[in-house]
Amino acid sequence: MKRLWLGVAFLILLLAFGIWQMAGLSHIHSRLSQTLSDAALAAQQENWNTADTLSQNAQSQWEQYRHITASFADHEPLEEAEQLFAELQLCKALSLEENYAVVCSNLSHICKAIAESFQISWWNVL
Repeated sequence: MKRLWLGVAFLILLLAFGIWQMAGLSHIHSRLSQTLSDAALAAQQENWNTADTLSQNAQSQWEQYRHITASFADHEPLEEAEQLFAELQLCKALSLEENYAVVCSNLSHICKAIAESFQISWWNVL
């Protein structure tokens, strides 16, 4: 009987960890999406210093949580986001201001989709 309760407690612990992980990654990517959306808006308004600062903050956040996200998420959107971050650096280096806002907006949409994939729902918990 003792083994049964230890197994049940272990399963509850794993379920709690999974829910905590999903909520945390959803929150992180929602913030990241909002930051990139703000950067795109600043770029559209030709406020390049703000857009650059916001996109650099977003990229540093992305790099900070990249390994954790890659452990739990589908890799296709992560690879697409990596490619867009590289494209963002290219737009900055070549002073392609028109494309800068578009790339920030695309990154924002990808991060929002990743955040939505981590939202707590019954099919994600199962």
